[in-house]
Amino acid sequence: YSSEEIKGGINVQGEKDKTKLSRYKLDQEEIKRLPGAQGDSLKALQTLPGVFPSLPVGLNPTPQFNVNITGQPYRNSDRGDFILRGAGPRANQYYFNGFPVSYPFHLGGLSSVFNNNIIKSLEIYSGAYSARYGYATGGIINIESKNEVRKKSAVWNINTFLTDVYFESPLFEDSYMMAGARKSYPNIFLLRAYPQGIPPDSKYADYGDFQWKAGWKFLKYHKITLVSFGSRDIQNYTRSQAEFESNNGRADNRPPVGLDRSFVTNGIQYDYNPNSRFETLIRVSRNDFKEYFEVRFDNPLTAETIFGLSNVTRQRLIYVENISKLTLWKNHLDLEFGGTYRERKINLNADNISSRSTGFFDLFNDLLNSNPTFRSLVDGDRVLAKETGGFVESKFTYAGFRWDLGARYDYYELSNDKRISPRSTISYEFEKLGTTFSAGSGIYRNSPVGIEQISLKSGNPNLYMESSEHNVFGINQEFWKDWVFKAELFRNIYRDLVTPDSYISNPYAYNNNPRDIVEKTSFVVDNPIYPRQLFYSNSGDGFSEGVEIYLKKSPPVDFLSGWFGWISYSNSRTKRNNHQSTLNSDETRNRTINNGVRKLIGQTKVGTNTINYYDNNELELLYDNDKSYLYDFDRTHVLNVVFGWKFNKNWQLGGRFRYASNVPITPIVDSNKASVNAAGGFTFYFPKYSEYYNSTRLLPIHQLDIRIDNFQNYEWGYMNWYVELINLYGRRNPISQSFDNTRPYSSDNPRNTFDTLNSPYIQTTLPGGRKLYLPMIVIGMEVRF
Repeated sequence: YSSEEIKGGINVQGEKDKTKLSRYKLDQEEIKRLPGAQGDSLKALQTLPGVFPSLPVGLNPTPQFNVNITGQPYRNSDRGDFILRGAGPRANQYYFNGFPVSYPFHLGGLSSVFNNNIIKSLEIYSGAYSARYGYATGGIINIESKNEVRKKSAVWNINTFLTDVYFESPLFEDSYMMAGARKSYPNIFLLRAYPQGIPPDSKYADYGDFQWKAGWKFLKYHKITLVSFGSRDIQNYTRSQAEFESNNGRADNRPPVGLDRSFVTNGIQYDYNPNSRFETLIRVSRNDFKEYFEVRFDNPLTAETIFGLSNVTRQRLIYVENISKLTLWKNHLDLEFGGTYRERKINLNADNISSRSTGFFDLFNDLLNSNPTFRSLVDGDRVLAKETGGFVESKFTYAGFRWDLGARYDYYELSNDKRISPRSTISYEFEKLGTTFSAGSGIYRNSPVGIEQISLKSGNPNLYMESSEHNVFGINQEFWKDWVFKAELFRNIYRDLVTPDSYISNPYAYNNNPRDIVEKTSFVVDNPIYPRQLFYSNSGDGFSEGVEIYLKKSPPVDFLSGWFGWISYSNSRTKRNNHQSTLNSDETRNRTINNGVRKLIGQTKVGTNTINYYDNNELELLYDNDKSYLYDFDRTHVLNVVFGWKFNKNWQLGGRFRYASNVPITPIVDSNKASVNAAGGFTFYFPKYSEYYNSTRLLPIHQLDIRIDNFQNYEWGYMNWYVELINLYGRRNPISQSFDNTRPYSSDNPRNTFDTLNSPYIQTTLPGGRKLYLPMIVIGMEVRF
């Protein structure tokens, strides 16, 4: 692999060996001072074609149990960080130096979990990528750190909301060490500086992260690399909840939803490069993830705790990977091959359950006894899933022609699922014209992600791997030395998607739930085998299709002055079909009555339809009358404009504008009353949703960010003072609708909730009560020694 050093920027290794199809790369000089990103390189991912963040995450638990009180009848998505070409937010994989990353961004997407200075290269593959990458039906984000350090260097960055430090140094001959750390403090600053300016919906997380890496090259052909990195996030403040509890004499300041999550990855890599024809590496790592989640509902009239629940999720991930490369024909034909082993152990344990409302506690017990999914959330659960994979890929180049042909084998032990996935890309470059035409296609697979899906207690351990088919055609045009234009057409087809299923069952399951053995002993003795609902199936499918356009001007090589920037635009359509039988209220009631006097003894699928056979010799056909609906995260238009202009060696101005169609929603049209504690004067209301799913959209998203930098250069380094105006014109971008369950449906219930994380703003009240929305101001300084 070739390697080129670019002073002061992100370097790219093996650039000539990497495809141009559905792959994007940005240098550090272009993205380090991206407006609105607070110097975070990874935030630039959100400005590339085909990439946009899902709804702000972090305020819900990682286990996504299909239990809620919203009444929303239908969903076709999960929560997560990014949407890549219509794939689910949990369909992507993130790596740092090839080692797994639990989550790439802190809660709400405020900042990435990596120090900006430790990053060497940043790559995103949004489709039709190499066979070496598995465990993803969406895309791959790979972050590489530096592989050598020539001299000591230190960086200190401090601004309104966070502080980070970075240090690197050679150790002894052919060895080095680098380390970085960061700590945020948004609550401290905002509460002291201008608490009344914080929007009521704001949820700010305190977070910290660290990275450490050391490398040693010895005996000429051998190299050892050690890495350790981690993160912690605590969501512990909302203004509206703080005011509510303060008015009711509460001493604590906990939010209505609290989350404390963290991860640590430790790994080792060994490289062996005996000659120019062969090289190999092996990585071994352990990733530990922990999440504490708390939810609490209070009576707004009495401040009484109606219901409180907290639980702890732990996941241990063992990951082993080998990648080898053999050159068969120098400069023309390479063969890459290797394998992976992945082991996930997930534990879920209830930590505390509280309630001071007798009426609600009765409902809670009813839910606990009637819903195995919720019971698993309370009683605890555990899962062990093992996976192995292997790949082989040939890379043939001759003149301007290139053909990558490969295949990947994946084995998912839990359901004994074995699959082979072919992949291929082909391109031709007209070198004199700077024009490259490319096309690619491939099959990609990913095993079920969540404990709630594969749990033996509350899910379906027989789920098999999801799959996707990526098809893409593109043109890449380089011109005027610093300019590049890319246009790509894509169509991704998603199959075997894991989706909630109200009808799938195992007629012959063991009746061995510990709670039932204690509380329903006679029933368990009389029915050692019974039909158990599995709640999830691989019945979902869908597609995403569209066009992406990318125009970029790179900065000059020395970048003492000049300008750079890029424009990205995506136009796409994404749909999903859960293939579920939809029954009306009469059909549902009759089925419930019939199932009370009959027992399921057989179930099969005919196409996407379900046939049930009962012990009274009745057959039941559950006809698939579901439809293809817009995906919950579908966005028709996504536009990003980024520019940077360095007047001279001392001043730089940057700007970023983004516009996007908002996500579709199912509108709330009414509400139903459900009395919870009439004696206490408290009533719950459940929203009633339109029968037309995802039939309307929230208002579009748009935002302008500006950043000004001043550089002061010294013999020992430099100082960089900067000011960022995030969300310059105070746009309140809606992200969802919120229904207050303590009030009936009205003109102001539901109400829009706004994104105060990606689109922060400060609010102030003018004379007369009118509110004015102002940009979030970030002032900071970076010092490099």
